[in-house]
Amino acid sequence: MPDKGIIYLVLIRMQKEGLVETTMKKSPSGPKRKYYTITGKGQEELVEFKEKWFELSSAMNQLF
Repeated sequence: MPDKGIIYLVLIRMQKEGLVETTMKKSPSGPKRKYYTITGKGQEELVEFKEKWFELSSAMNQLF
């Protein structure tokens, strides 16, 4: 499992690129928490990523 710090660095980068939005909400136990929501641009990037991933996966399966 990736280190939590790396996950947050990726989320910050995604926010800067407009792929996710953040909101702060009350937490029943402790300080407010940050929630991430995928944007329209993020959805488009996800579709493109999946297409590339399936192409790569298919090519690797054929190789093996």
